[in-house]
Amino acid sequence: MPIAPTGPRGDNDLDFLDRLTSLGTLLTVKDLARILAISEKTLYGYVARNMIPYLKIQSSVRFRPKHIAQWLTCKDARSDQVVGGKKF
Repeated sequence: MPIAPTGPRGDNDLDFLDRLTSLGTLLTVKDLARILAISEKTLYGYVARNMIPYLKIQSSVRFRPKHIAQWLTCKDARSDQVVGGKKF
């Protein structure tokens, strides 16, 4: 089952988040980078700056799908804020 979002914002986002949340295993950097369509380097940068929820298992970084879905929902809600006349 493909996990990546398939279209414009709306119902597809909910389907994507539901599918992400339903994953039963921890995600690797490679997995999550592919899902989010960003580079592994960018994702490691998010981890280094504590911008994304993650687990450290010895020297490995892993992600709980449920926490990533919540993080994405939170990031989406904040993207609609208007600060100083500019939309973020």
